[in-house]
Amino acid sequence: LITSLYGLKSIVNVISKIGPALILIALGISLIAVFKGTAGGSLSEGAKLVASGQIEHMKASNSPLIAGIILATSTILWYPNFAVELKQENSMKDLMIGQTIGNTLVGVAEFIMGLAMIANITKVAGMDVPFLYVASQTFKGFGPIYAVMIFAALYTTTCPLLWSSVAPFAKDGTTKYKVLIVIGTVVGFIVSILVPYDIIMNYVWVISGWVGLGVTIIMLARVIYNRFKYGKNYNLPSVE
Repeated sequence: LITSLYGLKSIVNVISKIGPALILIALGISLIAVFKGTAGGSLSEGAKLVASGQIEHMKASNSPLIAGIILATSTILWYPNFAVELKQENSMKDLMIGQTIGNTLVGVAEFIMGLAMIANITKVAGMDVPFLYVASQTFKGFGPIYAVMIFAALYTTTCPLLWSSVAPFAKDGTTKYKVLIVIGTVVGFIVSILVPYDIIMNYVWVISGWVGLGVTIIMLARVIYNRFKYGKNYNLPSVE
């Protein structure tokens, strides 16, 4: 709430410091857990259990391929306003490089985290925050520290989302902007208390994923159309 009240620059400054550290720490923990799982055989056993359908857990789709696509497209709707505003103060080249590096690191980290959780699938299948268990088993006593990391990760996610929800309706720093930020925070807090975490995440990810997939298809079609119509200068026309 406090960070969002100060506007876009404040959010970017905070995320730029916290985000990379969280990704690297999660990646390190995941690699250790995967190595242990590979050496002990739990990774292969976990993979067999998941493939057999013996593990009961909430899932976005019965198809691993569809679930993966939904995961990849679920965040497309989250940050468009955020990225557009960043473009106003940064070159397109810098923005593309930053997004490419960031998305690649996140994708690699998520893949390895997935393997780490498969290696511990019998323990984490019914947990709301399965990686918390993985972290505590990898380093004894690390659980509380990782809990703080999860809080920081949620912080770096919710701030841009809250800003993106309010930005179309009010400019940074205005009274209307601050009122909407407070209202959005209160609504989010109430929903998070009343609705179980796993149910919230499953609905949010699935709905965002399917809509994001549709938006992705439309954007790709538009890019291809513009490429054929305008050639190398297809970025120049803003309206037709």
